[in-house]
Amino acid sequence: MATYHARVALRGGETEVQVDHGLTAAGHPHLFLRASSSAAPALSDTDPWPPGLAWSISDRLSNGGDAKGRVLAIWQELPGGDPVPLAVLAWHAHGTGPLYVLDAGYNSVLTGELGRELTAVLLDALLEIAEHSNSPVSNAWRQQLRWSQVALKHAPHGQRLLYQRENLRRALELRFTKHSPPPAAAAWTRGAWLGERSF
Repeated sequence: MATYHARVALRGGETEVQVDHGLTAAGHPHLFLRASSSAAPALSDTDPWPPGLAWSISDRLSNGGDAKGRVLAIWQELPGGDPVPLAVLAWHAHGTGPLYVLDAGYNSVLTGELGRELTAVLLDALLEIAEHSNSPVSNAWRQQLRWSQVALKHAPHGQRLLYQRENLRRALELRFTKHSPPPAAAAWTRGAWLGERSF
């Protein structure tokens, strides 16, 4: 696992994350990994993002999610140009269980190979957050992530099925498999597809 120098703090029972790390040493010049506490990506469905991903990111940034670092993104910063988000991941912390991915994907202008590589960096960074000494995640869950579609329950009605289908496709592409209890999942995840992956 690479080191992204993530900082994790618990404030008022909430997990707050800060990450701002250049990826040049990992072979990606002009790319930077940042939590939304440093830079929050404003995505649009009219931009070249897979269906539903922009909605997932916008939803996760609301209600203070941006300041808590609930979205991780990889930005491209070319000399003289504005920062451009290339890959994004929305996540959730709940109790002492595993961290949850709510959505993840990459800009459609990227090749599939590069997009998958950058998305893998985001998952790697989330695992580093899970393993941080200040993380609320118990030792038993620090090498596992789960994927929950529960947030999509309040996606726009006319697009909800499309968003759920595309969200599931992204989860399966990242090798998350359907959650198979035991152990039981948290009550808040019920009624929506739940996946898991060990690392």
